[in-house]
Amino acid sequence: MEKKKFNYGIIGAGHIGKYHIQQIQNIPSVNLIGIFDVDQKQGQVVAKELNTTASKELNTLLKKCGAVSIATPAFSHYSVAKKALKHSCHLFIEKPFTTTIKEAEELIEIAQKKNLLIQIGHIERFNPALIAFMKKNSSCTPQFIETHRLAPFNIRGTDTDVVLDLMIHDIDLILYLVNSPIANVVASGVSVLSQTLDLVNARISFANGCVANLTASRISDKPLRKLRLFEKDQYVSIDLQEHSYSQYKVHQQDTNNASGNTIFELDNKFVTLSNHIAEKTNALYEELLAFVNSIQNSQKITVSGNDGKKAIEVALLIKQKINEKK
Repeated sequence: MEKKKFNYGIIGAGHIGKYHIQQIQNIPSVNLIGIFDVDQKQGQVVAKELNTTASKELNTLLKKCGAVSIATPAFSHYSVAKKALKHSCHLFIEKPFTTTIKEAEELIEIAQKKNLLIQIGHIERFNPALIAFMKKNSSCTPQFIETHRLAPFNIRGTDTDVVLDLMIHDIDLILYLVNSPIANVVASGVSVLSQTLDLVNARISFANGCVANLTASRISDKPLRKLRLFEKDQYVSIDLQEHSYSQYKVHQQDTNNASGNTIFELDNKFVTLSNHIAEKTNALYEELLAFVNSIQNSQKITVSGNDGKKAIEVALLIKQKINEKK
């Protein structure tokens, strides 16, 4: 049976909002009813470019929609989301969910009372390299994780600091991979070009013994997104930028059946290396499709409001630890 189409709106017609417009138009079971941007001229230009319509008033658009993407600056997520929930819209909210825990809790409570769904745009959960690795290693139990997320400076991202702008992606991934309460956080950070933090390093210790070391910088000559996992019998380096991963595994005996090539051996232990290139997919399309399927098929939300709130809690704790040093 063909799925019944429902009306969808995009709030925010900037850099990210344009991608949302393009990808939501590729989902057959959704009818993009229009867009809204506080800059009406920008909204009109983008609407014409991408073959949709721009509303002059936010409420006018919300009245027509069953669901919306919120791709506005982070400081406005709460106020826009609250209006959308008032009009009974399911919400896809770009990261960070909100800028305070109280705001996140309030939105979650309203959505639950109205039986509405919230999905947070932590796009790395849909990174093809991570998905390919997790399909074959669903029971991974990392003892140490290291992440590096570097990006060239861009004035567009400076409405928030580097923790909420970049590091929040890796915070979400680590909370997803490590199922344990946080025991301790140590962090350092500096402002370089903007008035907020541009380079931050954080070390998170978990109750189960796992330690995660995160570095995020927006003062780099080229982008880098890497996640390294260390387990008892394997080390994995996931290149989130290039959508590939390398896996080093320890075997008790050399065998031709082991995947990968033997690169080290000592005392009857052998280490093999295998390189994997993930099938290319559009992560934004995949996360929007997952959101639509959750609405239409009552499927579990992949990155829920609670997931988004937990990521904010850790991000704000990291910022607090940095501020304590000042």
